[in-house]
Amino acid sequence: MDHKVRHFGQLFGIFLCFVGLGIFFLFQRRGIFYTPGENRAPGAFGPREYTEKDVDEEHTCLVVCDSSQPESMTFMEEFRQVLLDMRVSYQETDAADGLSLELSSYETAVFALSDLECLRDHITELSGWVKGGGRAMFPMSLQRTPVMDLLSQRFGIMEMGYEYSRVDSIALADGFMAGGDGVYPIDDGYESALGLRVRDDCKIYASEGTTGLPLIWSADFGDGKFVMVNMGFYEKAYRGFYSSAYTLLEDIAVYPVINGSVFYIDDFPSPVPSGNGEYVMRDYGMSIGNFYSSVWWPDMLKIQDQYGLRYTGLIIETYEDHTGIGLPRNEDIADYGYFGNMILVKGGELGIHGYNHQPLCLDTFQYEEDLGYNAWESREAMVSALTEVLSFSKELYPEEEFHVYVPPSNVLSPEGRQVLGNDFPNITSIASVYLPGESAYDQEFEIAQDGIAETPRIISGFNVDDYMRIAALSELNLHFVNSQFVHPDDLLDEDRGAALGWEYLKGRMTAYFDWLYGSVPSIRRLTGSQMSEAVRQYCALRLWKLPEEETLYITAEGVRDEAWLMIRVNEGSLGEVKGGELTQLTDSLYLLKVTDRDIEIMRNR
Repeated sequence: MDHKVRHFGQLFGIFLCFVGLGIFFLFQRRGIFYTPGENRAPGAFGPREYTEKDVDEEHTCLVVCDSSQPESMTFMEEFRQVLLDMRVSYQETDAADGLSLELSSYETAVFALSDLECLRDHITELSGWVKGGGRAMFPMSLQRTPVMDLLSQRFGIMEMGYEYSRVDSIALADGFMAGGDGVYPIDDGYESALGLRVRDDCKIYASEGTTGLPLIWSADFGDGKFVMVNMGFYEKAYRGFYSSAYTLLEDIAVYPVINGSVFYIDDFPSPVPSGNGEYVMRDYGMSIGNFYSSVWWPDMLKIQDQYGLRYTGLIIETYEDHTGIGLPRNEDIADYGYFGNMILVKGGELGIHGYNHQPLCLDTFQYEEDLGYNAWESREAMVSALTEVLSFSKELYPEEEFHVYVPPSNVLSPEGRQVLGNDFPNITSIASVYLPGESAYDQEFEIAQDGIAETPRIISGFNVDDYMRIAALSELNLHFVNSQFVHPDDLLDEDRGAALGWEYLKGRMTAYFDWLYGSVPSIRRLTGSQMSEAVRQYCALRLWKLPEEETLYITAEGVRDEAWLMIRVNEGSLGEVKGGELTQLTDSLYLLKVTDRDIEIMRNR
């Protein structure tokens, strides 16, 4: 009898244990353990406060372009934004209107030309200005012309041909760019760089990875210098290479940066696909739902802990393609509670992707490619859809505020954009894409007139390819940002790498993080709303610098939150700081956290 009692007691104890575990996981799945986190702290700026990039009225840089040269105009489309973002005050002149070169009042000059024949009557003036201490940059691959022959020795060129050479990779000198040591393959390289050799006394900062052809170098000339860029890539993804080259002109260059790394998970939480995925079944022998909850999401949480990430999840209520008024509510919410609250518990944030995955477009919107989407019936229907998904989300996560909007497929019509700005004041940030694409709503890091922060994503997917790696490196050096998005169903789509398998894709993603956070461990891990706040501060910042023999003086106006500067030191190094905190990124690059309006930094010669 005692034996039976003991046996029953053991079974009852095991039963209670299982009941307890079941209740625990049920509560966890419903999010009962979630309490509002520290990311609810109010920002230093108003939710829709407009801040504008402003530069000094006194122009310090002359930019010469030529509207008769198509490549010059292509380059200028990107370079104007580079100079604005770096707060370089410049005067632009078009050589096609007749060139009167008055250089004496400028510290730097940029000649955005591939054909230098317009400088024929100005060679002596240009050479004399640089020899006397001026700094000139030629950022475009040059054509060999008689004027080029006359200037080539001043540019540090020892010999050159007439043909362009192929650029398939870029090898960067140690310390030139943050995260830039090593060789970076070029996707779809072509004959873009003039074949040439430079003198041994030139400083080479970038070269073709296989041939060693110089791509970026500087050549001293008298008391001044020439900075030459011989790459021939004028796309948005390469802006950071040109900003880095520009910083070589001055003994000390200072410009504002954002300092933030954000990781978005689009379509998450959302209805989990039913059934089996071909490659999930191949590798794990389980349904999509079980794979998400028992393999993929636990791995994502481990990765989050390993690299200190703060996920921003973007909610989809349903995948039904209704685009009218009177939308049905999704009642299947079990997975929302579990996945969404785990994001919040771990210090992340939830934003809005859409009621469904139909972009906010009316039938007047012209897609550049057929994406298979339905148009919304009216403006009122778009308002109704956003109202519904916000209500649905607030019911699930009553403490969350849903400030971030990500357009489905990164497509957003002017009418949809106007709806967000006028009808939903709680939306303070739109995160679409940085790089242009067919039908894409591509953005700059800026504050729109309606006060919404434009906070574009730079790279996508778990498998960061060569082109995205170049773009990531570029933006790390222009804005000191990393912004990436993935989808859970990337693992189901062969076009997004599903056939490679999750283990391979996970390895590719962690290899990217190893490079990023190994190169710049000081970059801030932010949520989408925190990135919005960082962009507001970045846009509000105005700078003045005065480098003297022993001290660098910086005045920073508009500082209300954490403000950050990038400093390039081409002569000497930096030491003790008053009014800020200095982090050395490379031998010549520093990241400065601004704590006071007036900053003093000792210079070491």
